[in-house]
This record gives sequence, C-alpha cells and structure tokens, in this order.
Amino acid sequence: MNELLSIGQKMRVVPQDFEYANRGHIVKILDECFVLQLDSAPTGLKTKQVMEFYSPTKFGTLFFNSAIAKFDEDKAIVLKPKKHRFLQRRTFTRIKFAEKVLLKHDEQFEATAIDLAAGGLRVKSEHPFAIDDIYDVEFPLSGGKDIVCKFSPVLVQRSEDNIYTAAGKFVDLPYKDRMRIIQYCLRKDIEYNRK
Repeated sequence: MNELLSIGQKMRVVPQDFEYANRGHIVKILDECFVLQLDSAPTGLKTKQVMEFYSPTKFGTLFFNSAIAKFDEDKAIVLKPKKHRFLQRRTFTRIKFAEKVLLKHDEQFEATAIDLAAGGLRVKSEHPFAIDDIYDVEFPLSGGKDIVCKFSPVLVQRSEDNIYTAAGKFVDLPYKDRMRIIQYCLRKDIEYNRK
C-alpha cells in the first residue's frame, strides 16, 4: 500500500452518511496508518467506523474501505487498509441501469435508461434529442428521493426503427446526489463483479 500513497496526495472520505463527506491531502505516512489533513472540520466523521476512501492516481482511482483511528484537530489518522482496488479509468464507474426516466424540453416525454454514472446517463426513446438542448431529467434511485437535475446530450444516434439513443452529462447535479450515484454505482459494480 505504501507505494500507492504519497505526501500531498488528495483523498476523498465518504462515510455511510455521505452528507458528511470530506476531502483532504496526505501529510504523513506511517507503518500502520497515514495522516490526512482535512479541508474542513471533521463534522459527522466518526472514529472506528468503516468508510470509503477515493484518491486519483496514475493507475486510476484508488478505492478502499478503512476507518479513522483518531482525530488531531483537522487531521485524521487513517488506518491503512488490508485490501484496495482501482476503479475504471473513466472518471466515474458506469453501470447498467434499466429505469424509466422523465425528460422535459418544451414537452415532457419518457425514456428508458441504458446505463448510469455520476457524470451522466445514456437513454433511449422514440422522442428525438438535440445536442444543443438541455433537458430537465428525473429518475428513481434506490435509497432516497428521485434524482432531479439537467441533462445535456453529447452524442445522439438514431436507429433504423427510429429509436433515439442519447448519451449525455449531468448539469447542475447537487453534490449530495452525485455522491448517492457514486455509491450506488460502486456497490452495483462490486455486486456484478462478484457473480
């Protein structure tokens, strides 16, 4: 694990209640732990509670579960994990996602999601999409309220049977909802890889 950690390395800490997610950078590396200088007060973070840690590296996004042993003001002493893994090289994990999606631009219409990531969504519909338009989008996500934000298509394809597929990015997605999607996608990806 030591070869994957370096002084100054940025890291995100995501507890079960992701409202209390925090960021920071490594200031010290020890044998059994490392010290993370948090960007903000550790409100809501608890010691000896397993949480998720994410860090960008040259190999992809480093992911592991661990716990904070103790706090020293705005510094967290984090236990080194026994296991780690790298997420996909893309910014966010993308999963298959077959849910009904409501979209609106001038008029409301329904689409079916194909896949989902915290950065965006791919959908198909009989209704055409325009790359220059921004759509209101709403879709269900287990474990909470529906996700409501904007959807901006970046790629639109039409099949011979006039079904449109649009891949796009989320616009104005609240941070809390982005964290919900990240955790949902990560859990589904882990479940899928265990099969």
